[in-house]
Amino acid sequence: MKAFEFNIQGIEPLPVLAARLSSGAEIPAVIVGERGRNRRRGLLPVKGAQAGGVLSEATVGLTKAGRPCLIAGESNPDDGLNAIISLRPMYGFRGGAGWEVICGEAKTLVDGHIAQGIAGRMGGADQAVVVVQPGTTIKVWRTGRLYGDPPEILIHWNGENLLWGTPEEVEAAEIW
Repeated sequence: MKAFEFNIQGIEPLPVLAARLSSGAEIPAVIVGERGRNRRRGLLPVKGAQAGGVLSEATVGLTKAGRPCLIAGESNPDDGLNAIISLRPMYGFRGGAGWEVICGEAKTLVDGHIAQGIAGRMGGADQAVVVVQPGTTIKVWRTGRLYGDPPEILIHWNGENLLWGTPEEVEAAEIW
């Protein structure tokens, strides 16, 4: 499956980061959310990759504990034309952010939550890594002070490319 990250800059290759465990050990993983009060960090281990790199293709496997993980560079014929997307929307100042599937199907592999403020009550955003089927459209929304950035973005996986734009751009250009 192709792998992507959606963040405030748009669509990028999926980064593999060094996740420090409580024991002090580090593992390569895709990280969503963060640790702390009113926050939740989600880790998706990546087998066969180095921290600091990016994933362009991966398949979903299971850890020894039975939780999802990614296996770098492998493809599975059962995956079809599905894609892996890390949804990392950022909130506006003192605002929120989240995402929802408006067409198609998405399976959540791991989720997390980021927040603003010491107690995490100034704002926050839900983040996740999902597997989507061709034809899936996801709406990412943002609130708070956005300083000119759009409050909504639509992301669409057509089985070959990950397309995105504001609802107005998608409607005007008939992107999908």
